[in-house]
Amino acid sequence: MEQAARIDSRRIFTIADLNAEVDGEPRILDVTLATSLGMRQPLNVRQTIKGNLAEISMHGEVFTQAVKTTSKGGRPSVAYYLNEPQALLICMWSNTEKAAAVRKALIDVFMEYRRGKIEKPVSVRAHDRRTSTKVDDAIKLKRNIDRLETVADTIAPKPQNACAMIIDGEPVWVDINKYDGAGRAVVIEHDGRIRIQDVEPEVINFKPFGARTALGQRFKSPFGGTARNSVAVIGMVIGAERPAIQDTAPVQIEHEPVKKIALESQYRGKRIKFRDKILQLIDETNLSNRQIAQVTGATYQTVTHWRRWRDDRVSA
Repeated sequence: MEQAARIDSRRIFTIADLNAEVDGEPRILDVTLATSLGMRQPLNVRQTIKGNLAEISMHGEVFTQAVKTTSKGGRPSVAYYLNEPQALLICMWSNTEKAAAVRKALIDVFMEYRRGKIEKPVSVRAHDRRTSTKVDDAIKLKRNIDRLETVADTIAPKPQNACAMIIDGEPVWVDINKYDGAGRAVVIEHDGRIRIQDVEPEVINFKPFGARTALGQRFKSPFGGTARNSVAVIGMVIGAERPAIQDTAPVQIEHEPVKKIALESQYRGKRIKFRDKILQLIDETNLSNRQIAQVTGATYQTVTHWRRWRDDRVSA
C-alpha cells in the first residue's frame, strides 16, 4: 500500500487534468502542460503555440478559450486546450529537463483515460455510452430482422393459392401467393391494364410496387435498343391446366372496352396526324414532352396539346 501511494504521488498528470467537455475528446490546458514541463513563465507557452499553430493544427482542431491574464483583470488572453498529439509536440519543442518525463506521463494519462481505468471527469460520458449502446443494439436488431425476413419464405413457404383467369383471351391458372422469380406472370402495367408478361426480378432495389415489383418485358426504345418498365405482379402463371389443389374458384378478369371520344373542333387540324403516335408514347413510356417531340417529329406545343387532351379525358 505504501509503495502504491509513493508511485501515485509521483504522477505528473491525473485524469482530473484532462478536460473532455470541449468536444468529447480529452484535452489538457496549455498552462497545465507548461507548468509540468517546468517552464519559468508558463504563459509563454501560448506564444509557442501561436507561432506554430499551422503545424499543431495538422493534428486536429485547436480549441481556445478567452481568459483573464491576472486576478485583477487586465488584457484578456487566449488559452489553448490541446489533444494528445498536440501536447506531445509542445513537449518535443521544450528544452526543459522534465520534457522526456512529461511526454511519458502524457502518454500514460491519455492511455489511462481511453482504457477507462478510473471514473472519467465528465459525467455525461456515461450517458453517451448508454445511448450509444442502445443505438448499436437497435441496429443489430434491425439487421437480424432483415435476415429473418430474407429467409422467411424458404423456412415457411406460403401455400399455393391458385386462381383461374382469362387474360386477353388466354385461360391461365395463376398462383397469387408467388410473385417473385422469373417467368410468365400476370401483371398490372403502368396504364392499369392486366397482361401476361415474361418478368425478371428487380435487381437495383427500386420497387415502386413493393415486394410485387418486377421488370416487365423488353420493348423497343424510341432512342434505340430496348427498354423495360417496372410492373406489379399479381401472380406467377402455373399453366393452362387446373392444378391439383382444392377449394379453387375460377375468376375471369375482363377489360373494359376503350371508350372512343369524339374530337372537338379545337382538336382537329394539322395536329391530328401526330395524335396516335404521341398518345401511344405517353401511355407506354415515361418520355417527356420534349423527348416525344424529338421522336415523332411533332412540335413541343403539339405534344403538350395532346397530353392535356388525354389528361382532360382521364380526369373526366
